[in-house]
Amino acid sequence: MKKLNCFLILSGCFLALSQSSFAQKDSSGIYKTAAAFEQQKLSYAINYKTEKHKIKDDFLFSASKIKVVHEGTTYILDKNSTYGYKNTNGEVFRFVNNKEYKLLNPE
Repeated sequence: MKKLNCFLILSGCFLALSQSSFAQKDSSGIYKTAAAFEQQKLSYAINYKTEKHKIKDDFLFSASKIKVVHEGTTYILDKNSTYGYKNTNGEVFRFVNNKEYKLLNPE
């Protein structure tokens, strides 16, 4: 009986951990901080298979800003105070000195 209880508890833990890793699979959004990136916590997040938004990091006359259109509202963020973003292709980009760099192994 003890082995069964132990097995059920371990199974529940693995299930809970796997659910959190799959939750971000179809998502897109902004990582405001490095801690948010480590926790895989997106701001202005969407499921890109069912929702739409725009993230532009190269809009005219402002190389130091990023423009996010989320749920009909436009947000202008400073690249120096934003960690990065995840696009709808699942690619993760990081901002350093107002430049965008693709992370090759983000996980």
